[in-house]
Amino acid sequence: MNNTSSSEPITIEETQKILEQMTNCICKVKSKGIYGTGFFCRIRFLDNTFIKVLTTSYQILDEHYFKENNEINLIINNQARIINLNKKRKIYSNKDFDLTLIEIKESDKINDYFELDENILSQENPKLFYENKTIYIIQYLNMEKASVSYGIFNDLIDSEIKHTCSIKPGSNCSPILNSMNNKIIGISKISEKNENNKGIFLKVPINEFKKQIEAKEEIKEKKVNIIDNKLKDTNLLIEKPKIMIVFKTGKGYSYGFIVNYGITVEQLLQKFIKKVKKIDNANISKSKIKFLFNSVKMNENEKVLKTLVEKYFENRRLPTIIVTHL
Repeated sequence: MNNTSSSEPITIEETQKILEQMTNCICKVKSKGIYGTGFFCRIRFLDNTFIKVLTTSYQILDEHYFKENNEINLIINNQARIINLNKKRKIYSNKDFDLTLIEIKESDKINDYFELDENILSQENPKLFYENKTIYIIQYLNMEKASVSYGIFNDLIDSEIKHTCSIKPGSNCSPILNSMNNKIIGISKISEKNENNKGIFLKVPINEFKKQIEAKEEIKEKKVNIIDNKLKDTNLLIEKPKIMIVFKTGKGYSYGFIVNYGITVEQLLQKFIKKVKKIDNANISKSKIKFLFNSVKMNENEKVLKTLVEKYFENRRLPTIIVTHL
């Protein structure tokens, strides 16, 4: 580990950018009567879509908070703001990283965001890439005024950053930024041992958050496909061609049947017997009835019985079946 002690100079343009970030992109998050640090960030996906999030400490907003509360109270640039939780939002919480991400909606009217430095995801060896680079941390000095602290990225062990920036109590989850592009690479962390020059590198939690979203979207897509397929099946049933067939008995009664294509002649005859039993309370059976069409005894011909109605009555506008012994 190279303990470079001095950071690179910052230009007036870079300073102006940092001042804008200090004013608009960080906030105080209130929970259980105390305030913690939060900030707004845009995260890009491979398809060039973005999700906007509020990032804060898990100690401030954990899973229990979202079960027991319907809003988040913020202070942005000394102005009180409320984020209503009545809309469904994507939320990621990780106690080990002391991190919670909450989706920001357009209706929240948050206009300014940090950008995520995508080098944290794309670099094969991020330790070598960031080592000795100048970084800065935007924080609330003792949870009062916004301030910035400059330093050096010294080391990366697993997901833990070691740096030389000065941070104060209450600065958990303050954004750590790459001074070369003013983009987010991590969050500050004050350990139980009061070791203040540490932070969390965001590669692992951001990847976990993306996978969580992608998994939910995949489940949603499967549900949509199932619904679409059911609708298609329903439409097929609705649009399925039908045929009207008349049964005429020896007693002079006529029964009209409208049936879907796709049933067999045998199924048609069974439908007729079932209906006649129900309407006339007739004690009949298939063996006592003869069905005639074009002088063919339908129920005595196995080939006819297995034929589909649309095929058997093809080109017949209103086929009539004669029923005997009824």
